[in-house]
Amino acid sequence: QIGVAYGRQGASQRHARGIRNRLEHSNMDDIFQHGVHEFIQEFIADNSRLGEIITRQYLI
Repeated sequence: QIGVAYGRQGASQRHARGIRNRLEHSNMDDIFQHGVHEFIQEFIADNSRLGEIITRQYLI
């Protein structure tokens, strides 16, 4: 919705869609096989990166 409010979309929307797609297509067997700790670390890193991208796209 931030893209709609600002009238532009870009890297942050693409990154957010990537995060959402990974979550939607993840299943518990794959998560446990890869490692729950690693999954959570990647999720946190992805969201941190999203914050950085949003900052550059809309605030700087």
